[in-house]
Amino acid sequence: MAATNGLDFEELQARLSRGRDDGQPLLGASYVAFDLLSWEASVADRPFRKRRALLERHINTSNVLAITPQTRDGDAAQTWLSFNAPGIEGVVAKRETLPYRSGQRAMVKVRRLRSVDCVIGGYVPDPSGLPAALVLGLYDRCGVLHHIGNTSVLPAAQREDAASKLRMHRGKPSFIDGRMPGHGRWPGQRDLVWRPVAPLVACEVAGGNIDGGRFRHSLRFLRWRPDRDAWDCRTEQLG
Repeated sequence: MAATNGLDFEELQARLSRGRDDGQPLLGASYVAFDLLSWEASVADRPFRKRRALLERHINTSNVLAITPQTRDGDAAQTWLSFNAPGIEGVVAKRETLPYRSGQRAMVKVRRLRSVDCVIGGYVPDPSGLPAALVLGLYDRCGVLHHIGNTSVLPAAQREDAASKLRMHRGKPSFIDGRMPGHGRWPGQRDLVWRPVAPLVACEVAGGNIDGGRFRHSLRFLRWRPDRDAWDCRTEQLG
């Protein structure tokens, strides 16, 4: 969905889940097209460049209907990766000669990534109790610790190391007790049981797009930061 300064994927998800029968007004949404599969007859077997030409020829853009920008210029695509707006994750690269094949990933999503030093405020345990994913936070200027996302699932070889670093800090307050602070992007992520730890251990992670002060996707663990004071892991890094 279009927002004032970008796209709002979270609002689109909420709009789809609410439907039209819960009595709540639906916000306006825009449709953004990037491919054309049929025009009077199926064109799915034609090369992408021809499907794209048909799309541009027959679709009239408006404030509710748009077409994704496209370029063959690598430098121009690189500038798009530096474009910072809510809802924009990166660029998609695909070969112009490819036909459309349902269910096949014939394109490459190139995300914009950034490295951030975060405080560990808890972890999601695996069945044996070892940290399977780290719950991450950053301090704001007022000293309040905010949940900004979680790591993806840690490899088994890293879980013992994570447990040893967090063991002495377990059970101590960080964000809140009980359930995962905030909520996940998907319903199945919203009720994950997690264990709080005192926010004293820092690590470096890599992530992409940020929506509402939180990373949209899981973050990739890079390394521990014993040299970094957890108190200095601030939200200014997201600017």
